[in-house]
Amino acid sequence: MTKQSLNTVFDALLLSFSQVFFANKKWFGLCLLLLIALFPIKFLVTITSVIFSILLSYLFNFDKSLTNSGVFTFNTVLVSLGLSTKFDLTKEFLFLFVLFSSISLLLSVWLFYYFAKKGLPFLVLPFLICLYLLNINQFSFGTINQHTPVEGLFVLQQLSHHFSVFLDHLPLGDYIRILLNSLSAILFVSNELIGFLLLCFIFIYSRINFLLVIFGFTIGLSFYTIFLGDFKDLIFSYIGFNFILVAMALGGFFIIPSTKNFAFQFFTISLTCLLIGALNPLFLKFNTPLYSLPFVLVVLLILSVLKYREKSNGLELVTNQQSRPEDNLYKNYYTILRFKANTYFHVYLPILGEWRVSQGIDGKQTHLGDWKYAYDFDMVDSQNRTYRNYGIELKDFYAYETPIISPVSGYVANLLDHVLDNPIGEIDALHNFGNTIVIKIAENFYLKLSHLLAGSIKVGLGDYVYVGQTIALCGNSGRSPEPHVHMQFQITPDIGAKTVKYPFAYFLTKEENHYQFNAFDYPKQNTLVKNIMPCSLLKNAYKFLPDHEMEWLITSNNKTYNKTWYFGIDAFNKAYILDKASGDLAYFKNDGVLFYFYDYLGGKDSELFLFYLANQKVLLGAYKKVAVEDWIIPSYVMQKNIQWLFDLIAPFKQLIKVKYTSQYDIFDNENQPNKAVLNANILSQYFNKSKVFLSAETTIANQKIESVSILKNNQTLFMQCTKVSSLYS
Repeated sequence: MTKQSLNTVFDALLLSFSQVFFANKKWFGLCLLLLIALFPIKFLVTITSVIFSILLSYLFNFDKSLTNSGVFTFNTVLVSLGLSTKFDLTKEFLFLFVLFSSISLLLSVWLFYYFAKKGLPFLVLPFLICLYLLNINQFSFGTINQHTPVEGLFVLQQLSHHFSVFLDHLPLGDYIRILLNSLSAILFVSNELIGFLLLCFIFIYSRINFLLVIFGFTIGLSFYTIFLGDFKDLIFSYIGFNFILVAMALGGFFIIPSTKNFAFQFFTISLTCLLIGALNPLFLKFNTPLYSLPFVLVVLLILSVLKYREKSNGLELVTNQQSRPEDNLYKNYYTILRFKANTYFHVYLPILGEWRVSQGIDGKQTHLGDWKYAYDFDMVDSQNRTYRNYGIELKDFYAYETPIISPVSGYVANLLDHVLDNPIGEIDALHNFGNTIVIKIAENFYLKLSHLLAGSIKVGLGDYVYVGQTIALCGNSGRSPEPHVHMQFQITPDIGAKTVKYPFAYFLTKEENHYQFNAFDYPKQNTLVKNIMPCSLLKNAYKFLPDHEMEWLITSNNKTYNKTWYFGIDAFNKAYILDKASGDLAYFKNDGVLFYFYDYLGGKDSELFLFYLANQKVLLGAYKKVAVEDWIIPSYVMQKNIQWLFDLIAPFKQLIKVKYTSQYDIFDNENQPNKAVLNANILSQYFNKSKVFLSAETTIANQKIESVSILKNNQTLFMQCTKVSSLYS
C-alpha cells in the first residue's frame, strides 16, 4: 500500500472509534484508541478487526466516503470489544474474529441503506445482532475459553486505585462512581478513571454533549432508583450507558439542542428506564445482557414518530448533520435567522425606475377585507405630486403610458384588454380592475396586474413571460381615478379573485437621500421603491462557473505563496468553491440579484474561509452605500478560550450575535461601472459590547474579482487574483 492509502486507512480507523460517541474528529478517535491500548488484548483485537473491516469494505467496493468516515465500521469497534471481553485470544478465536467482523460490516452496509430510505439511522443494530448471536451460541463454542476480566496494564491499576480513593472523599461520590463506570462500559470496561477520561474528552469535543451526559444520566439514575430498584445494579449490567447514549443522540445529534429538547429528555430517558425494567429480566433468563437495545428502540421510536408531525413545536430534527451538537444548533439557528423569510418563487416589483406605493396592504381606500393584500404603484416628483402641469390630462401624470414589466416568470392565465381609460377624477365601477393580466406562477398561485392601458398588452393568453419582460403600459382603466398599476397575489386565475399575502424578493426603498436594501419583505404605503438592477461588472465577477479555477497570489505575514480554487457543482446541484490544497468547501448561491454563501466545511484559518466571511452576502447591483446585512455563526469568530462558556449556554440562550455588513464605497461610474470596491465588516456583539472581528476590501475590475484585502486581529492578508480559467480551454 502507498503512504496515502495507509493514511486513509488510519484516518478511517480513528473515525470508526470516534463515531461510537457520535463524533467525527480523528483526535477524539485517537484518544479512545489510547484508552483501549491500556488493555492490550482489547487493543490488538479491536484495531485488527476494524482494519480488516475497512479493507473488506474496499474489497467489496462499498461507498468509500462512508467507509473512510467510519460509518460502516464503528459497529465493528463495539463487536470486537465485546468479543475480546468474552473470550480468550486463541487460534480458535481468530475464526470468530473474522466471522463477526465480516457480519458486522455486511449488516452495517445493508442496514444503513435500508434505514436511509426511511430517513432513519441504523445506530448500533449490527453490533446488537452480532453480540446476541454470540451469546446465543456461546455454549456451543466448547473449544474457546470464556474470558477472565483483567484490570489492564499495571500502571492503570495503580492510578485507578488512587482515583477510586479520591472519589470516596467527594460529595455525591456514589453518583459520580456509577456515572463514570457507565461511561466506561461503552468500551466494555468497568473503570472509573477510564470513565473520567472519557468525560474529559467529551467536554473538550462538545460542551453540550457534556451537559447531556450529566443531565441524561441524572434523570435515568433518579427514575431507576425510585421505580426499579438499587441503582448499583447499573454498574454491573451494561445498561447504565443507555441513558447517556439516548441523551446524546436525541439531545443534540438527531434533534437540535434547545430548552424544550432538554425538557423532552425527561420523557425519553424515562421511556428508556421503562424498557430496561421490562426487558432486563427477560434477557437475564437467557443469560444475555441488554446492552444498548433500549437506546436503539427509544431513538428509532422517537425519530420515527417526530416525522409525522405537522409542526416542529420547538423540537427541530437535524437536517444538516454536523455531528457536534453546537454546530447543529448554530447551523440550524442561523439558517433560520438568515433564510426564514426566503421564498421558493422570487417575485419582483412590476416597475422600472422609482415609483411610490400609493396604497399598500390594508389600504384605507380599496385594499380592504378579502382584498387587503394588494399594492398600488404610481410615480411622484420631488414635491410628491403625481403629475406635471395642472394634472388635468392623462398625459400629465408621470405613470401614464410607462412600461410595466412582469414581476415573475410564468404563463398568462387570464387577461382583459378592451376597457377605455377614465378621464382624470372619474372611475369605471363596472369594470373594477380594468385591463388586467393574470400570470400563473404555479398551481393555485397567480399574480395579477390591473388598470393597464387599453391596447398596450403585449402578450396573449397562454404565452410564457419572463421576469423583467415588458408586458404592458400603465393606464387608468377600471376603478382608477388617476394612472397607477395595481398588483396582487391570488390562488385562482379570476380577475376578481381574493388576495393572498406574499413578499417581494428584493427591492430598494428610498430613505431621505439614500436607498435601503430590502429582502423578502412587504413595501409600506407612501414609500418610494425600485427594483434592483444588476450590473454586468458585478454579475460576471461573482459568476463562478463550474469546472473553472481561480488562481491566487497571497501575501500574509511577509510570506508570499499561491493557492488554487476550483468551482464545481455536486450531485445535489449545490455550487461550491473548493480549496484544492486543503479540501475546504464553501457553498454559495447566485440568484441574479445577490451572491451569498450559505455553508462552509473546513478549517477556520484558511484563505477560503476568510474569503467566505468577507463576501458572505454581496449585492450585484451598482448602488453606492447601500448596506446589505447578514448574520455570521458565532462559533466562526469566537475565541476558543471563551467559546466553551457560550456553548454551554447556547441551547437556552444565544448571548452573542455576529453581524455582517457589506456595501460598495467606490464606483468609477454607477451607471456602467468598470471598477468597484466592496467594503465588508463583521461585528460581534455580546454583554452589551461590540468588537470588530474582521474588515475586508474586495476590488472588482475587468469583470472579475481582482483582489481581496482582509484585516483580522491586526494582521493583513492580501489576495491577488492572477487567473480565472476553464479546465477545458
